[in-house]
Amino acid sequence: NGPRVSVFFFHVPASEGFALVDSKRTMRVPYKGLLYADPLTGAFIRAALTCVDIPRDSEYTGADLTLEFRSFDIGGRSVGLPSHSLVHFRMATGRATNEADYSSYRLAGFSANAEITFGDAIGEEKR
Repeated sequence: NGPRVSVFFFHVPASEGFALVDSKRTMRVPYKGLLYADPLTGAFIRAALTCVDIPRDSEYTGADLTLEFRSFDIGGRSVGLPSHSLVHFRMATGRATNEADYSSYRLAGFSANAEITFGDAIGEEKR
């Protein structure tokens, strides 16, 4: 019901996984998800992930995250950044939700410029 998008599936192993902290421990769990991108520009539109293979003795029974992206003007440039997030935690004792909007991006008070040149461009002698 909208513009076309490219969708990419991903899976992240436990070694690089989502950190879940319960009263007993901190654990890294694998997660999988989908990345939605504009097929013309490659800009991210949405990322949705679900934690998988959570240990049975954990207080968590599930965790999901959705992150929406949109363009923001920062320093005269259009930059694709998170605009909204929604996190759902399912636990043995109930549910928890965390929702946030992001909108006040700004250019930091510092910057750096660099130039790299190679070979003859900087007067290097040929041997």
